[in-house]
Amino acid sequence: MLEEPARVISVNGLHAEVETRTQVGCERCAAGRGCGAGTLAQAFASSTQENVTVRLAESIADITKTGDVVMVGMDERAVVSGSLALYLAPLLTMIAAAIAATALLGSEPFTIIAAASGLMLGLLWVRHFSLKAGSNPRYEPVAIRQLPADAWYGCEPKSAEQTITA
Repeated sequence: MLEEPARVISVNGLHAEVETRTQVGCERCAAGRGCGAGTLAQAFASSTQENVTVRLAESIADITKTGDVVMVGMDERAVVSGSLALYLAPLLTMIAAAIAATALLGSEPFTIIAAASGLMLGLLWVRHFSLKAGSNPRYEPVAIRQLPADAWYGCEPKSAEQTITA
């Protein structure tokens, strides 16, 4: 199970809106002394943090309230299968269509058109998969357990001065 601490923003029955901390690299990157991957991630990061709605496990549903820190988890297999569907399916349909067009027609313009059509077919399949997965609890993050209040340990955004001196 992939896990991440999160702070509860609001609770609505068996669901809670949570915020997680945004990571943009390792501690060295955060301090400005790393390889630069953190700087690159910050350049492309969203300036607004989006909150996520998660399902509350039955064991903590009655005791979770706004401001609590919870551990949010998601099954690794769901992440892997979702990633494969998202990236691999369009690529494979594009390659298969291009190979088929080359074998059947042998013309480069038809191969290009077939590859583009295969890519579009793969993207349509991903759309269907994501709509179907959206209603599957396997692909839904779950608040597994409560954590101590101090478990949010520095998840608050640091100021630039704190980051440099860290």
